[in-house]
Amino acid sequence: MILTNPCQKIEVPRSAQQLTVCSEDQIKKLTCYIKNPKSHPESALLLSLVLFFGLRLEDLTLASLSFEGQQMKLVLKRKTLTKGRRYYNRHQILDLPTKPVWFLQLQKRFYANWQAHYRRVRKSFPQHPLLLPYNNRSNSVLNTDTVSERIKIATTLAIKTPVTAKVLRQTCGHIYSRNQDASLLTQLGWSPQFAFHYTWLPRRYFSKN
Repeated sequence: MILTNPCQKIEVPRSAQQLTVCSEDQIKKLTCYIKNPKSHPESALLLSLVLFFGLRLEDLTLASLSFEGQQMKLVLKRKTLTKGRRYYNRHQILDLPTKPVWFLQLQKRFYANWQAHYRRVRKSFPQHPLLLPYNNRSNSVLNTDTVSERIKIATTLAIKTPVTAKVLRQTCGHIYSRNQDASLLTQLGWSPQFAFHYTWLPRRYFSKN
């Protein structure tokens, strides 16, 4: 056994890369909260969109909502492709699956809550954003700080600890790459270069400390 660290006094120019992810127990609690029919619908859907679909803060902030038949759809905002980037890493329209049943029920609960909220909001713009302001002053797009706070509130309800959207998204990448290659992440918004990092970067479990 190695009892001392022989490299303790060696200074490195930069810290080694690593991914901060939720522990298995935290992932289990987050999933239970999402599946719970008594959970807050907006909080549960926000957690599922980041943890299972890898949406970023910007995606959640700028997404538009539609509900067709039994299926909820999100229209994501796309930036202009920069020089050297030829493809988008995700479809612009995200069709949320209707199975399993608990996820369909969550969508219905969220949409019913969203409709009731939207009726109270002042319609300043011809749009249907996924997330609406609580003050009902306008249906304009929220800023990312507001959405970030809502995610922290959602994680606090689920695991009694606020977790950032970045850690939740890295946890999503960790879930889809821990037992297989990370190629699936390229369909969830990750670039092919960084998706490969999930196959070898060390993990650090998230802690409130």
